Amino acid sequence: MDKIGEQQQSFRRATLIVASITNFSNTFAASALNIAIPHIGTEYQASATSVSWIVIAFLLTAALLAIPFGRIADVYGRVPMLKYGMLLFCVTALLNMFSPNMAVFLLFRALQGVGAAMIFATNTAILVDAYPAEKRGSVMGIAVAAVFTGSACGPVIGGLLTHAFGWRSVFLLITAFALIALCTAMLRLPSEKVPSVREKAGIVAVIVRLFKNRMFTISNLAALFNFAAVFAVIYLMSIYLQLARGFTADHAGLIMITQPAIQAVLSPFAGRLSDKRQPAVIASAGMACCAGALVMFAFLGEQTSIVYIVAGLLLTGVGVALFSSPNSNIIMSSVENMDYGVAASVMSTSRMVGQVIGMALLTIIVNAVIGNIPISDVEPSILVLNLQVSFPIFAAICCVGILFSLNRKKSGGKS
Repeated sequence: MDKIGEQQQSFRRATLIVASITNFSNTFAASALNIAIPHIGTEYQASATSVSWIVIAFLLTAALLAIPFGRIADVYGRVPMLKYGMLLFCVTALLNMFSPNMAVFLLFRALQGVGAAMIFATNTAILVDAYPAEKRGSVMGIAVAAVFTGSACGPVIGGLLTHAFGWRSVFLLITAFALIALCTAMLRLPSEKVPSVREKAGIVAVIVRLFKNRMFTISNLAALFNFAAVFAVIYLMSIYLQLARGFTADHAGLIMITQPAIQAVLSPFAGRLSDKRQPAVIASAGMACCAGALVMFAFLGEQTSIVYIVAGLLLTGVGVALFSSPNSNIIMSSVENMDYGVAASVMSTSRMVGQVIGMALLTIIVNAVIGNIPISDVEPSILVLNLQVSFPIFAAICCVGILFSLNRKKSGGKS
């Protein structure tokens, strides 16, 4: 291999390492925080409705800003944007530890969402641009596996830390992971600004052009419906296991690890498979698994066996793994490299808007079923009723997403 080839391989490895670390640290933060949420709400005496804003404040700012940041990164350089995003994410995670009340805590969560938007707008775009098309599914499968590895570690480590040292220790570890990601990017990725595109068309024009691409549009809609349906699973199960069933945070984390663990194991396989088979079919099968799991969760009660709960979490994990990598492969393969930043941002925004819709819908259900009372005071039977109302609605949303996903087959070609 010549010197140029070696440099290219080194850069590719560096992009994969950085993308994997950032994916891991972001999802670790989210999943570990889900375990800590009941404890945060108890300390601040927050209601069941306001506690959901711990998640929504982050997702809303990230969703609103990902696309603008993606376009700025496409024009002026993706690597600097990624580094600034990591720095902001790290600092705000640290500041969350010192929040004196819920209002300040939510403010820092929103600012953390700004940093996340900068990361989401660039890390996938940098990775996809570094690898040839025939390897795209495989490397995205690895990057997505890092996402789910973070999700798998979060409940266990977050539960152990919360149980032993309190919820602030979770943010201390989140800060440490974010700092590792930042240092890795600073050391392994080039610091110079190398614009990916010279043409500086308005962001609206670029988005309109992308959404004229039928495959791109349908795949993003499928992602929106899928994540709207499944995002609340971990949130609801954390509250169910701890407050309705009486498990400690560390034991709840050990139960909940089953979903992201199977996602981490299967994602590289699903990514490689999407390079060789029709990714739309694989993604649709994944959504069908998610719908089946959501139907299972609708029958949870105060005495449901752990085996049943774990089976539902495993089925959810299989579904998300089969959906995520192939669907991402379809989206990024449907656009030109000059639009990778915006395309990755739209993909992230579709995911986060779906998550916001899911959490907003859940907040409405919680307000109707539980009311505006401290979450620690809610009777277990009412918490179970909330699940029995929520999950059938999310299953229906997932079924709508399956229709969008299957509709891609009519476009022909690989997808």
